[in-house]
Amino acid sequence: MRYAAFMILLFVALATVHHASGQTASAPAASRPAGKFAIALSVATEEGKKNLVATVTRDDKPLEKATVVFFVRRTFGNLELGHDETLDDGTAAIPFPSTLPGGATGTLHIITELRGPLASYGIRAEADFPGAKVMSTANPEYPRALWGPHAPWSLIAVIGTLLAGAWGTYAYVVSQLIALRKVAAA
Repeated sequence: MRYAAFMILLFVALATVHHASGQTASAPAASRPAGKFAIALSVATEEGKKNLVATVTRDDKPLEKATVVFFVRRTFGNLELGHDETLDDGTAAIPFPSTLPGGATGTLHIITELRGPLASYGIRAEADFPGAKVMSTANPEYPRALWGPHAPWSLIAVIGTLLAGAWGTYAYVVSQLIALRKVAAA
C-alpha cells in the first residue's frame, strides 16, 4: 500500500515539475489576408461532359493560380475527388462524379477548399448537386446465411441442441438435489 502511494506522489511531483519547466509560448493568431475571398460552385456542361466548376474571387476579382481541392461528403468523412489550379478567370474544374452513389435522391454534397498558403484561412464552399447514381432504399430479401441477418436453420438446430443439453443437465442436478433433501429429511 505504501509503495502505491509513493508511486502516485512521485508521478504527481514529476508531472508538476515537467509542467512548470515546459513554459509554452502561445503561437500568434493567424490574421486573415487582406481582401474578401469567395468560392462559387456550379455544374457546367462542356463538350457533352458535366464538370464541377469552382470560381474563386478576391475582392470580387478573379483569383489566378490558386489550388482548389474538391471533396464529396461521405458517411465517414470527405472523399477527395481531385484538385485544379484556377485560370486567369478564377475558375477551376474537374469532371462531375456521376458514378458515385448519391443516395435515394442522387444528390452529392460537394465541398471545395483552397490549398497552399491560403489553406490556413479556412476558405471553403459547400453545395448540393443532383446527377449522381440513385441508390435504391428498398431492403432486398436476404437468404439465411452466416453473413445475413437471419442464421441458417442448421446453425439454429445445433445451438438449440447444445443449449437444451446444458439446461437439461441443470434441471437433472436440481432434481437430484431435491431428491437428496427428501431422503435426508425422512
